Amino acid sequence: MHLKDKAGETKEWNFPALGKGTVDFPEIFKKLEKSGNACPFSIEIEFTPEGPGSLEAVNQAVRDSAEYLKSLGMELSISETGSTLP
Repeated sequence: MHLKDKAGETKEWNFPALGKGTVDFPEIFKKLEKSGNACPFSIEIEFTPEGPGSLEAVNQAVRDSAEYLKSLGMELSISETGSTLP
């Protein structure tokens, strides 16, 4: 399941790091848990139409998203290549 946050107006292209927008991820995770859905997640960050500006901005958005998920009690399996660790 792709996780993507949303900021700005409804029709505005603005998809920041997780936890930086308006999506109620705790409620979504609660509903997934209640239904028994334990599917894997992937983080999707699309920024604004101007893009991230730099590779460091991309890396920071990924770090921010990971920290946000950990703050919600998620256990993460990530590596520098993006593949799942054993």
